[in-house]
Amino acid sequence: MKSIQIKNFRSLRDTGNIELKPITVLVGKNSAGKSTFVRTFPLFKQSVEERTRTPILLYSRSGVDFGTFQDVKSIFASDDDYLEFKFTISEIDINRIVRRNIFYFNDSIRDNLKKSDVTVTMKISSDSTDTPTLEILEIEIYNNRIRLDFNTKKHNVEKIYINQDEIKLDSPLSYFNRGFIADRFIFKDTKSNIRRYDLEDYFEEKLLKLISSKVRKGTSEDNISKILRRIAVLSDKSHFLTHIKAQKTTSKIWNKNLENLSGESKFFQTLYQYILLYYLQDILQYSNNYLREIFHQVKYIAPVRATAERYYRIQDLAIDEVDPHGQNLPMFLGSLSDGMMKSFQKWTEDNFGFKVKIKRIEGHYSIKIVHDDNFEVNISDMGFGYSQILPIITQLWYSSEQKGRVLHPRMRDIPIIFVIEQPELHLHPEFQAKFADVIVKIINNIQDRKLNINLIIETHSQTIINRLGLNIANKNIDKEEINIIIFNKKNENEPTEVSTAFFDNEGLLENWPIGFFKPSSL
Repeated sequence: MKSIQIKNFRSLRDTGNIELKPITVLVGKNSAGKSTFVRTFPLFKQSVEERTRTPILLYSRSGVDFGTFQDVKSIFASDDDYLEFKFTISEIDINRIVRRNIFYFNDSIRDNLKKSDVTVTMKISSDSTDTPTLEILEIEIYNNRIRLDFNTKKHNVEKIYINQDEIKLDSPLSYFNRGFIADRFIFKDTKSNIRRYDLEDYFEEKLLKLISSKVRKGTSEDNISKILRRIAVLSDKSHFLTHIKAQKTTSKIWNKNLENLSGESKFFQTLYQYILLYYLQDILQYSNNYLREIFHQVKYIAPVRATAERYYRIQDLAIDEVDPHGQNLPMFLGSLSDGMMKSFQKWTEDNFGFKVKIKRIEGHYSIKIVHDDNFEVNISDMGFGYSQILPIITQLWYSSEQKGRVLHPRMRDIPIIFVIEQPELHLHPEFQAKFADVIVKIINNIQDRKLNINLIIETHSQTIINRLGLNIANKNIDKEEINIIIFNKKNENEPTEVSTAFFDNEGLLENWPIGFFKPSSL
């Protein structure tokens, strides 16, 4: 995912597009909106994993709790403003979206299909019971904005717009949420309420009728369909015009009509709009699958992790990730194979100077911290920092070192988004610096193995930021791999302002507020 933008969510009046880099660091004073932004990722994780009738699930017992819709809607928003989430999917290969017609295109056409960013914007309001409802869904592709206005009571699409033009519909359009967003649409007969068309079937019929107006009267439906198959590419308007004029068909009248076709003509404008809507369901289904998968892969570690205990009761549970508070860490470690545990021990020893052992004693686990191979101490007897950092580094190791994600080929570039709040808690600055070094190593290692991880780290640690800069200066990582997002809130009566700082080639921060880490005077 390229970027995310949030509007009217708590103190976040408008974040602007926040670009997600391999390492994205969030900084700012307390109550400035950092945690609100960070926790939108587990919010959407629980929204796609739980069965829900709402677009977002504001509370989950195993996730995050945002309260009610009125609790989260910004006090700086007007009554008519929506809660908005905008996700940008970067440069999608259109071959992945277009399923039906791709086989009709020759290699030259397929090779020339241009990539495009796809953005999905959810505009959310609430009903009389304060339940979140999706009012508007916008899709932007090839500089076109397709807008769907929903009537949630009737479960219908009220209106469709492409840019500023309303597309008139002949009959009610019902929609179905098979996942994160509405991605299946059915036209029904107004009298019998019987299904008539899928969305693509409806606009295919519109396209065939439009094409038939530019061919010889009496041309067979089969030949008109062949013309549609040859011209129905999903692309920007200029490329689409060039493409359809280059396609020579068996219809001489069609070919002649297109010779002098202008991009400003009403026929071309309507044709292009219908092509966009012809593929709309494919676009939505791809976007739905992409967003579901990306949020399903979110790994979230909360700011306060579980305190260490001397013994943990063994529970025979299948564990595939560390929970947000690290409460299942003993069971996770206990589920590792001998080979995986040795790999984890080598990784922690190489990067942090200690090893972790998990011991099973009469129905209980105990976690041991080992230094120098012979100095073994129960984690409950160590400093509090070990219990706070261990869930983080365990999940980091597992997500970055282990294979096992089996994705559809069209989804293999989807990153794991790893969200960490305040990793520096109770850690000495030297350990904080080691943590920064490790995340740099992780990004380098996964890129060599063609894996994809985005680390989103909310921190108050000047040490971590300075160490990242030092890694850039030492050429351990490129400056383009790191973003610093600054959340600034002057007072409680004003919304949060969000800005971006960058490292230069020497590891020095640019666009950094003077005295940002300096305490206020007495």
